[in-house]
Amino acid sequence: MTLSSLPDRPMTGGEVQSLNEQDNELSVAPANYVPEQDRVFAVYFIRSTRGHAVVFDEGEEGWRVLEAVDDDVENAFAVLQDAVREWADDAEFDDEYVEGETTVDFDDPDAVVDDLDER
Repeated sequence: MTLSSLPDRPMTGGEVQSLNEQDNELSVAPANYVPEQDRVFAVYFIRSTRGHAVVFDEGEEGWRVLEAVDDDVENAFAVLQDAVREWADDAEFDDEYVEGETTVDFDDPDAVVDDLDER
């Protein structure tokens, strides 16, 4: 199941930064960034009690939660990093996602938070 609050393509670095700057209790950071293409294929969403590693799934044409951990898990962030590293080793990215420049526009700044809470 994909996260409906995110676009149906990889994000740009600027879009991830924009998500991080929104006024909510969510920290957002790129987990897999291709600078030559300015494309982010994996993102960390971190809150005080839970973290998510979210990846772009080309087959589903959307973003999905790869791994989620509660803050009480030992080395919780390392668990997320390992999941992304393993996913990236097998991932192949299509050139069609290199073209085009649009922005993520959320009317509701908590859209991503609500979307993640459902997972």
